[in-house]
Amino acid sequence: MDGAAGGSSDPSARGGIEAVVRRLSPAAARLYPLLGLHPTAEFDRWAATAAMGGDDAAARSGLAELLRNGLVGRVDGIDGRYRMSETVHDHARSGAHTGLAAGDALNARQRYISYYVSGAIAADARSAPGRREDVPVAVDRPDTPDLPTAEAARTWMRDNLPAVLAVAEWAQDADDHAPVWRIAEASDGFLRDHGRSTDRTALTEMGIRSAEAAGNAAAEARLRILLGRTLVELGRPAEAAEEFSRSLTLSEGLADGRGRGAALECLGVAAQRAGDDEVALRYFDRALPFREAMGRPEAMAALSLLRSRSLISLGRFDDALEPLNGAIGTFRAGDGTGGRDAMNEAEALLERGRALDGKGEPDQARIALRRALDIFTEGGSAHGQARVHEVLARVEGGSAQAGGAAYAEHRDAARDLRRGLGDESEHGPAEPRPPSE
Repeated sequence: MDGAAGGSSDPSARGGIEAVVRRLSPAAARLYPLLGLHPTAEFDRWAATAAMGGDDAAARSGLAELLRNGLVGRVDGIDGRYRMSETVHDHARSGAHTGLAAGDALNARQRYISYYVSGAIAADARSAPGRREDVPVAVDRPDTPDLPTAEAARTWMRDNLPAVLAVAEWAQDADDHAPVWRIAEASDGFLRDHGRSTDRTALTEMGIRSAEAAGNAAAEARLRILLGRTLVELGRPAEAAEEFSRSLTLSEGLADGRGRGAALECLGVAAQRAGDDEVALRYFDRALPFREAMGRPEAMAALSLLRSRSLISLGRFDDALEPLNGAIGTFRAGDGTGGRDAMNEAEALLERGRALDGKGEPDQARIALRRALDIFTEGGSAHGQARVHEVLARVEGGSAQAGGAAYAEHRDAARDLRRGLGDESEHGPAEPRPPSE
């Protein structure tokens, strides 16, 4: 039986599958068509448990039997993750369509939606310290795997992203709006860190439509911030400013001070990217009282990081360094809710390196930049690594005209990293990850 190893449209192969399915125990026979309704042929045991209505024992027993009979296989020998061949998955899906009551199939799809919404939120909360962990609106909130580290959270998102994106489309097609915008918010950080701008843009726009349809102005305001950030990173600051302005209007209507602060901060980023750093600093000044009112050191550190970028561009290196040093310490210590914020720490170290280079202190600049590179590498941010290499090319290698070995090394490393991101490579510095709202 080719359960996990391949696929075939040969009717005799399908007949062989049917013969095996007829011999299954009741628990395995119940699980089999439910797995056919899963949006992809690969899944973990928690998805199977969700499909079985939270009956973990039945899911484990059913999976073990399906595995023994070759209807599923383990993924790369990893316990708890399984794959069906396309032939078996198609057969199971056909069985679901002909053998399950319409209500049972609908409930199974809803449980898959709930599982992947819950998992995406949990992974985002672990990956981005301080993020709010919302309880998704669903039939039941299913169990999700323990994600003890940020790396475990990234691995879960990487393995399950196709299913996460698929259930967002399911929910959209069913006019089930809350799961769509929740997935859009929870997936944004992962898609951003991995240069998936096309998926990120499409999913955020889908989330905005769902938030609008649901009349959820607060969610719409947050999602317009996320869309604007993507547009900024794609080099489209004017379009981004339109999204930020819409978000500001929505937040003003809600009397949402935190939302107003975020929108003003982002309008500063759009001005920054458009090359108008004086205007950017004025927006950051307007955002300051809203960020202070949050009482969150990380919110202030993120604003300091943004201000420092404009100050460096204006040649005000000393003015940038003091707040940067404070921001680095804050990100390193964390805010008490989720531990160290390594990615923002690396962003601040990168800017510290730029400021020190501008002051003519290359040795100190190199220390900050190398530390930033280490953190970005550890965190799997190819975009961050590329930007550090681009600055190191100048600090360690001089100019392109000089043609030194260090310049070529860093230039090639940055080029290879951006090439690895494909046509969706982002441009310019990343914004700080948003603090908890």
